Amino acid sequence: MSDSDDQDESEDRLVGSTVHGNLLICARLGEGATGRVYLAENTAVREKRYAVKVLRRSLTRDPSFAARFYEEARKQAQLDHPNIVSMTDYFQVGDDYFLVQDFVDGHALDELIGSHAGSMPQKRVLAIMKDVLNGLNAAHMKTIVHRDVKPSNILIDRAGRARVTDFGISSQVSALTGARMSGVYGTPAYMSPEQLGGSDDVNHLSDVFSAGVVMYEMLTGKVPYDGDTFAAVAAQQLARGVCNPRVVNGAISRTVASIVCDALQPDRARRLPGCLSMVRAIERYQRGNIWKIVALAACASGLLAGGVSWFVDRQKDEIAVASSIASAVDNYGLLCREAPRLALKLKGEQYAKEIGNSSYAEQFAQQVREVDDNMNRYARTYADELKSLGTFRRALVEQVLARPESDPGRARVREQLRADFQLLAAKGAPPGRARMLTLCAAGG
Repeated sequence: MSDSDDQDESEDRLVGSTVHGNLLICARLGEGATGRVYLAENTAVREKRYAVKVLRRSLTRDPSFAARFYEEARKQAQLDHPNIVSMTDYFQVGDDYFLVQDFVDGHALDELIGSHAGSMPQKRVLAIMKDVLNGLNAAHMKTIVHRDVKPSNILIDRAGRARVTDFGISSQVSALTGARMSGVYGTPAYMSPEQLGGSDDVNHLSDVFSAGVVMYEMLTGKVPYDGDTFAAVAAQQLARGVCNPRVVNGAISRTVASIVCDALQPDRARRLPGCLSMVRAIERYQRGNIWKIVALAACASGLLAGGVSWFVDRQKDEIAVASSIASAVDNYGLLCREAPRLALKLKGEQYAKEIGNSSYAEQFAQQVREVDDNMNRYARTYADELKSLGTFRRALVEQVLARPESDPGRARVREQLRADFQLLAAKGAPPGRARMLTLCAAGG
């Protein structure tokens, strides 16, 4: 009997057994490329249920796998967010490696898409996308990239909340064990051009692209670039360019379509700079629709005058100020996150030059330019949001800035934003990138 057959037989016997002391394996939920997934209960607290993935032994034979598995699992265990399926434990029993995640009582997004004849309602699409993007951003802020964002890796619970699962598990397993195809791993239809090209410099912007594909599919019922192979999808991306979902579904709002197109830009320098930027774009569209409805209702009832008009304007300004503050803080955080990456790329370029390897030196130089461009874009966006705040009443901006912030890092950035806002009011000039980086160095 082969190793694979041995594994199949032993895993079939997992149902009904208890592993790791307190996990009762109740049923097999499914099977994928990297292993089987089981429903498990905590023997001490039977109401607590988990999804337990057992990785295929054919993927875990690499001698160095164990150390790398635990390193990657520890990273993913840091992800604690309402829109991420949390990993609660990871361990090895004999030749088997186990990943324990929260059990989500619901269904995968691909099932939801399949249940609709063509497109999903735009309002529902936007709600799901905001959940997905917020989950992805939480991981990106911890320098964890998913690399395989697709509908089957997005679960919708009974409350309608979307949660991202398999956070880097599949791609990390394959990368660590060498189970790759020509340096490329993932699901072709949802991969970014840089992933399809086998680039070693795959970052959070690849997840932005994949999220754009998922959003396109929800809105139209089909993926923008279809193919069974990496080469076929890459050829379509090159031939078709950016796909506008309105070509398939004319009922889609032009603004919503433009958000999708901005996420699907093949050039990372032109792509939306992060998942939070995509969230903010969706929220701006939603706010615009809400106030159109309010204004129309008020006009219809003859109330859009005096106090009602003032109230509407006040609420609009407050929401706009809060949005600009959030965007400024987000971009400051992204700038700080990229700073150590730039330092590492510069060191790599310098070392490659010292040893006379011109090929590596050019690769590092290209990566330096890309990271530097990203940092400049984040700094510019921060400055633009700061200038936008200057167009509102100072008392309102100060009031919104004074609201409590639970995250210490974001709280420090908000304090810096307050100081920069006051400086802008006094001198009329926003801070430059160099001065912004001093807060990053101080732990902001």
